[in-house]
Amino acid sequence: MRKTMVLILALCLMAGSAIAETITVQVWNRNNLMGDIVNAFNAKMEEEQKGIRAEFTLIPYEEQQVKFITAISSQTAPDVYGLDLINFPYFNSIGAFADITEQVNALPFKDQFNPGMAREGVWQGKTYAIPLYNDNSALIYNKKLFEAAGLKEAPKTWAQVKEYTEKLTHDDQYGITFCGAVNGMTAFTWTPHLWMNGGDVGTEENATRTTITLNSKEAEEALQYWADLAKFAPEGAPTYTYPDYYNGFTSEKVAMIFGGSWHIAAISNDKPLLDFGVVMFPTPKEGQPSSAFMGGDDIGISAQTKNFDAAWEFVKFAVSEEVQADIIAKAKTVPGRLDIAAKNEYFDEDPRYYVFAESGKVGKAPYTTKWVEETNVLGAMIAEALATKGATPVKPILEKAAKEMEAVWKN
Repeated sequence: MRKTMVLILALCLMAGSAIAETITVQVWNRNNLMGDIVNAFNAKMEEEQKGIRAEFTLIPYEEQQVKFITAISSQTAPDVYGLDLINFPYFNSIGAFADITEQVNALPFKDQFNPGMAREGVWQGKTYAIPLYNDNSALIYNKKLFEAAGLKEAPKTWAQVKEYTEKLTHDDQYGITFCGAVNGMTAFTWTPHLWMNGGDVGTEENATRTTITLNSKEAEEALQYWADLAKFAPEGAPTYTYPDYYNGFTSEKVAMIFGGSWHIAAISNDKPLLDFGVVMFPTPKEGQPSSAFMGGDDIGISAQTKNFDAAWEFVKFAVSEEVQADIIAKAKTVPGRLDIAAKNEYFDEDPRYYVFAESGKVGKAPYTTKWVEETNVLGAMIAEALATKGATPVKPILEKAAKEMEAVWKN
């Protein structure tokens, strides 16, 4: 009896020790999709009998920065954060993330990460975050309205876009619309036009704009292009909120929008009978390379983590083929890995997603520690230009914005 009690006691102690040794990795992200990744990770860890589990906290988009700053200040940062990639240069500049260069270099698919996204996670030659999933931008158009106007294919150049918008505007129908009141959305869709025309907001050295180049011929042409298109947009487009802009397209009162990769699922769910196409942004001249804005999330490990190895186990899982294809692509989201985005069974079901996979190869994201401030300047500039509807030159608007951008970097 005594031996039996000793054995039972020993087993209880062993079980207690196993429970105590389980490491919990705290994971933050703005997307509920991360919850699916966490569930799959936990199932894998249980199957492999590893003492690691992950817990997911959903962070509202508009609270991503402030919650992380607060957590850093109070020494309560999560172990892993899948964060809007545009924020990484700032947080890397203050040492918020751990160096994962060695671990990333050991991955057999390290060269398959979307380069425009991957750049945001690099700081002074070291890697602190890697691409998780991608949102990028393209032109979305209503095929039925195109056919009714005698337009047989999507536009390829800026001149064709102008021509098409005029043909598509009549009665209570418009060729295009804009989301003028939302700085983030206008910057997300206008800056690729600036880039493909050879311009930029400024030089990017260590995520700092040492020189502002916004007041350039290339930027003026890109801004004038949008202002001219606004002649064929609804009257309120320069001050439209996102619902105004989105509903204009889904109600089939608007033929084209400059949109994002999430629009395929959103429009298909909201208006399943709406026949629409997606093409990379038309270029200034035919044959020139297009561009896109690389949005989405990179994923990194907090510098405050006490569980680095377990946190890396989770990050490595999140960028594995299992997750990138069977969770991310399956959810009709563009993977952060080029090889998975370029070919998977889920995008085969809706090849429009492959347009965004291609855009991911040519796009980029601004590498700056002050993107929020820059977005405010760009958004105001774009809205003011749209309001002219091409009736007056945009040069004075651009000059004012360039001075405001210089002030951002002097402060």
